[in-house]
Amino acid sequence: TKDYVYEDTLKAARIYDRENNLYRFMFEPTAMADEMLTILEEVGSNNFTFYNSETVTRIITKDNKIQQVITDKHDFYPRTVIDCTGDIVVAKMAGCKTQLGIENSGTKINGATQVYRVKKKPYSSIDIVPKQYRPPYSDKPFEHRLDNVRVISSINTYPNGDLNINPLPTMSGDEFFAMNKEQALDICCGRVYLHWRRMQQDSPDMRNYRIKEIYPMIGIRESYRLQGRYVLTEDDILSGLENQNRKEELIAFSDHPVDVHGGENPGIKILAKPYGIPYSCLLPQNITNLIVACRGSSFDSIAAASCRLSRTMIALGEAAGTAAAVCLDSKKQPHDADVSKIRDILEIPEFTKMLKREFGL
Repeated sequence: TKDYVYEDTLKAARIYDRENNLYRFMFEPTAMADEMLTILEEVGSNNFTFYNSETVTRIITKDNKIQQVITDKHDFYPRTVIDCTGDIVVAKMAGCKTQLGIENSGTKINGATQVYRVKKKPYSSIDIVPKQYRPPYSDKPFEHRLDNVRVISSINTYPNGDLNINPLPTMSGDEFFAMNKEQALDICCGRVYLHWRRMQQDSPDMRNYRIKEIYPMIGIRESYRLQGRYVLTEDDILSGLENQNRKEELIAFSDHPVDVHGGENPGIKILAKPYGIPYSCLLPQNITNLIVACRGSSFDSIAAASCRLSRTMIALGEAAGTAAAVCLDSKKQPHDADVSKIRDILEIPEFTKMLKREFGL
């Protein structure tokens, strides 16, 4: 086995070992989810309550604080709330200022993807498509894209040999947000079968696989984003951690490319150096006991296209949990938390020095 540390992931979206060999890390999503929930419950069981598979139905605020969180199963009166819902459900219900799409230019939302999984079969064939998606079933926008760019996919191998297939994108972000999620899921499932049929037609190797699973949730790259105390911008991520704003309050790092799927300017822009995410990006302007730690934190659209990756969101979650614990101990609100103490607990000053050595900054 090889031991990795976080800066190993900060190499333009790839993982290298100490000899600079490229490695990809593919994991079973259910195993990761189970392990993360176990760790969260072990670490925070005395002070934290974790909402898992619950629907938030109402948020009651008073004096710029969340007083009550009501779900379909529970009713809580929290001191501090961490919103990690992706679509920032809690922040929106609490009346926080949000943004969807590119600022001052309509929506132009990053594309959404319906990921699916295929497994080996004992013979080679082009699979039979479910009846509702067979010709004359037509999805002209998606078929037009397939006809013009062929099949564009990110394909990775699970430990058991199954393939993870990620069509890029399956649906534009603007299209996704113009309908409800049930409609979007039905259309995306149809597009999966169109995509898989074309892939098997184009690639004989794929005829040795069949669809095992279409994942139950659409991969949303961009949704509502908080407009918080500080908005991380394209200039910040291009400047890098030594030149960006609010260096003194950085609590997480990334160097993933600006990765845009769909819209008017799709493509990948590789960053020359890593950048940091300030603590203020997790804080709403008006609700003082709320921390927002997810792809919907306070980023502009371009910055969000880079720092939305799971690895960065995990780091944001660790920072948010640390901040909440510091607030509980000090009896302060997240807006008034001692950022230097949070950074010290996370060992950010030492980590920043390590990053600068690693990247020659």
